[in-house]
Amino acid sequence: MAKCRVVDMQFFDTAPKVFTNELELNVSAETVFASFQRADDWPLWVDSIGGVEWTTPAPFGIGTTRRVTFTNNKFADELFIAWQENKQMAFCFTETDQPGTNAFAEDYQLTELANGHCKLVWRVAFDPAGISKLVFLLFGFAVNKVFKTALAEFKVFIEQQ
Repeated sequence: MAKCRVVDMQFFDTAPKVFTNELELNVSAETVFASFQRADDWPLWVDSIGGVEWTTPAPFGIGTTRRVTFTNNKFADELFIAWQENKQMAFCFTETDQPGTNAFAEDYQLTELANGHCKLVWRVAFDPAGISKLVFLLFGFAVNKVFKTALAEFKVFIEQQ
């Protein structure tokens, strides 16, 4: 297990690697945010997630924690650093046994659009350690393709709900 540097929202402006992807969803921001709060939904659209466990009770907000278990039997403990119901949630890793991670954070921003649709902007910020620095330098485009694929899978998942 390795402790990760706990970061705040400024990390998305200063991290060595930041990936930003967005898309329009044919559901409301409220529907999306409700799905984000359901632990059982995450493994249904993120292939690498085996399970999610909220480690603080609802209601969730800034300071909430959870543990994500990955399909490779690794884990990440997360701390929520932003939370605006139906608008935004962001978290950072506090600890993980995934190698090569100094700091890691994700930010999900929702904007309500016309006709009950919404726009989702997903930012992933990463400060790689060790060999991961080289991997991101050489294969950052491939890493972002994984995020784009997950976002496309989320669109299919949430619009079928």
